[in-house]
Amino acid sequence: MHCKIFLSFLLLSLFITTCLASERKRSKQRPGGLSQEKPADETIRELFRDPDVSRPAKRQIQSQRDSTSSRRRIRKIKPLAYKSQVVSGVMYYVRTRVTDRDSYQIWWIKIYEQSWNDYVKVVNVTGPQDEDEEVAYF
Repeated sequence: MHCKIFLSFLLLSLFITTCLASERKRSKQRPGGLSQEKPADETIRELFRDPDVSRPAKRQIQSQRDSTSSRRRIRKIKPLAYKSQVVSGVMYYVRTRVTDRDSYQIWWIKIYEQSWNDYVKVVNVTGPQDEDEEVAYF
């Protein structure tokens, strides 16, 4: 009887350990770390349709562009790819294409979201960046 209980416990422990090990291999994101870069999906595109994101992003980018060279008015910000970081909410690091009348630049935009509080804020922007450069902390 005790042998059956011990054997059952041993098999259950082995099963749980195997499951946890395989989950760690699949998940490359460390807790609090950045995810792998992914193409912009509907969640990210929806964020950029929100005026609480699009307006401050345009203002911050325009402000940085005015202090350098390009004073042309921004027409569109298109999200291209992103990484996410789980904090007390989600921090999105988004690579975007910012277009004006006849050219575009690549800018990174950091957005903080707490969906359960209906809270979203543009935290920072940085650019222009190289088009093929992968998004990183900034």
